[in-house]
Amino acid sequence: MNFTYLDNRLVVAVIAGLLGAILTLLTQRILGKRGLFTYLVWHNRVGVSADDAVFGTVRVTWNDNLVANLYSSTVELRNESLKDYENVVVRVFTNDTLLLTERSEIVGTTHFLKWTDEFLERLVVPPGTQPTPVQQNLYARQRDYLVPTMNRGQMVPLTFLNAASPDKQPSLWLDILHKGVK
Repeated sequence: MNFTYLDNRLVVAVIAGLLGAILTLLTQRILGKRGLFTYLVWHNRVGVSADDAVFGTVRVTWNDNLVANLYSSTVELRNESLKDYENVVVRVFTNDTLLLTERSEIVGTTHFLKWTDEFLERLVVPPGTQPTPVQQNLYARQRDYLVPTMNRGQMVPLTFLNAASPDKQPSLWLDILHKGVK
């Protein structure tokens, strides 16, 4: 009589169950450990100021200020992880472009993104006064948004009308500091 543990169906079932449970736990830890947000940016030129002796002059202005290049830039933020997140703060910033106006949305909803309370407080201009140079620079170089819910696979587009430096394309960047998100 030759008896091995693998001949016993009960032993095989217990070993297979334990291995399955261990693999499931490891997979859940690996997949659920860190969320991945990605973003893409693309730019469309809207207008160019130019002086041409033969064909004339073209002037592009914003608030009566001449701008050399006017762009519409879209940043698409995506949650590529298998996890949903709440109250994600997203910072859009630039160092060589003037952010003029903006449009945001949360795809699949009727909602748009709102600025964070902290960012809004920094931009408050008391009635009867003008924005300070610090406030003007902050508004022209950065926006801080609060994404209330960032579900898995969800995309949030942010579109900015902006003025790039002469002979350059705009550069827009995102920064997210949220627990568990890379």
